[in-house]
Amino acid sequence: MTAANRKRKPKQKRKANRLKNLLTNLALAGLVAILVGFSWSIITNSNSSKQEFLLNTQQLSEYLAKNEYELKTNHRIQVVLKNGCGFPGLAKMYEDYFRQEGIDVVETGNAGHFNYESTKLILHRGEENRAILIADLLGIDHSRIEKDINPELFIDVTIILGSDFKKLPRFDDVLKATNLINSLE
Repeated sequence: MTAANRKRKPKQKRKANRLKNLLTNLALAGLVAILVGFSWSIITNSNSSKQEFLLNTQQLSEYLAKNEYELKTNHRIQVVLKNGCGFPGLAKMYEDYFRQEGIDVVETGNAGHFNYESTKLILHRGEENRAILIADLLGIDHSRIEKDINPELFIDVTIILGSDFKKLPRFDDVLKATNLINSLE
């Protein structure tokens, strides 16, 4: 090898190293740009989603129905709905109706048996006016209200829907609330 050839090799290596360093620096700059953009996106979206959440909760409170009792006492009546006749989906149907009427349905399910011929209400805590409002929403006589006072419970009234549910005066309102007018004929 001549001395000229030996001098060329280090220059070629330097050029190759410069090219590798340039490509590495460009790749790192690209990654930094992506990370900055990603971070900016997270920051701006998290602020807007917090604002949207606050707006949605404010709007939700406006949309929650309030009944006359709640407006007077600032207490939302809490009920448990039990299907006492075995008709499929009955408690869910009434759940939609009661929620539209401003009643907090905290639980739905089946009663201990399906032999309830008539719908009944059981008052567990609070004023009897709570159960009277529920009776009025069902269109049933106040004599169907039983008392089983237990202030340790977190619910005001248990509603047991009997096999008379189709004959209740407000049943058409229940169907409208659940959009099931034609499905039960």
